[in-house]
Amino acid sequence: MLAYALALYWEGQFGSVQTRNLSDLSEPGGFGSLFFLSQFALNRALRGLATEGVLELWLQAPPHQVTRPPAPAALLDGIYAL
Repeated sequence: MLAYALALYWEGQFGSVQTRNLSDLSEPGGFGSLFFLSQFALNRALRGLATEGVLELWLQAPPHQVTRPPAPAALLDGIYAL
């Protein structure tokens, strides 16, 4: 469900941009604050999504980057397929 929410947020805030700085999602008023997630908790959740192949995280050197998740409709199909 977090992936679906992130995909909707991404469409609304960033449009068709393919990558964003991780700090854009964890800043006050950003995506993480919608779920009351600390920066650490958001990073952990995003790493989980990366492990599942939903998105990619580039954490080797700052600025850390997050790739755009799949379209919300594609994620919704996956949720209901369970």
